Amino acid sequence: MLSEEPTFPTLSAEKSCLNCGTEVTHVYCSNCGQKYETGEMSINSLFRNWSRKQRHHLEIFVLTTRHLITQPRTVVEAYWAGKRKTYYNPFNYFVLIGSIMAFSIIQFSNFDPDIANQITMERYEEMGIDVKNQSFSSSNASTNWVRKNMNIILMLLVPFYALSLRVLLRKRSHNLAELIIVVLYAIGLYTFLSIPMVFFMDYNDPFTNPVYYVSLVLMFAFLAWILGHTFKLPWWRGFFLAAGMYFLSFLTIMVIALVVGIIVGISAAIIGSMLN
Repeated sequence: MLSEEPTFPTLSAEKSCLNCGTEVTHVYCSNCGQKYETGEMSINSLFRNWSRKQRHHLEIFVLTTRHLITQPRTVVEAYWAGKRKTYYNPFNYFVLIGSIMAFSIIQFSNFDPDIANQITMERYEEMGIDVKNQSFSSSNASTNWVRKNMNIILMLLVPFYALSLRVLLRKRSHNLAELIIVVLYAIGLYTFLSIPMVFFMDYNDPFTNPVYYVSLVLMFAFLAWILGHTFKLPWWRGFFLAAGMYFLSFLTIMVIALVVGIIVGISAAIIGSMLN
């Protein structure tokens, strides 16, 4: 049976859109999409419009998260197919969750530079290295910056993950934009589900905390789940795809950092010799 064309509420008479001036016969303007309202302003109308929009966003967010857990392929393919209203925009989904994670880490993590510095010194002393006169303030400052800018770090990793998937799935026809959508949804879901771990993670000495390793296992599990379902792979191939994506991205970043370091070092040596 053929599906019926969608119907929209109509107005009793043609009106002008208050946003762009286009004549509208339906509740929503065909030019800009704004809902037609009388334009009368009141506290009640302000609160009603705000609450309606927030409820709408929350409902789509919950639907997107639930379907990413139960049927991730449906979410990804819907966005690939151009269904932009059914699920949360992958970029907005990723940024929103990354911001919540960064806020949670800043407000609720136990990171203390002095404690981290002391633990680092003890580790070196256990290895027989004398560090009594050494300071690790720069290292701790870097750790603190990463902690406060987790959403930026995650966003910078997305293209590397997508490029790694492009290499690992080179026999398939997916383009880079499609793979970026998959990565945004996958990392966004993992980040959202790992937010409660902030309260149990020891950021001063993470490598001795079991929660750190639990978070790594969950990361690969969720990535394997979404990648496996999206690309119709058995669970074990999904796991190897997730691991390959992660380690290939890490290797690429290390190579780039090494090349940049060499270029900067050579440039500094040339400039130094010219000045002398």
